[in-house]
Amino acid sequence: MAFWLRLGGASSPAVTVTILAQPTRGRALAKAVNRIAAAFIGTAMSIVIVGVFLVDPS
Repeated sequence: MAFWLRLGGASSPAVTVTILAQPTRGRALAKAVNRIAAAFIGTAMSIVIVGVFLVDPS
């Protein structure tokens, strides 16, 4: 499919397979949104945890 579409770059065929392998486009978008939300939550929680356990050296 990637050769037929004349896509350039090494990642283009992988992206094409990923898009075509999903049964529905909505499921793929929901998965992407969930991963982005989880990344933001993880980042926020890591900042909170560092702030809670940070010891003032003075």
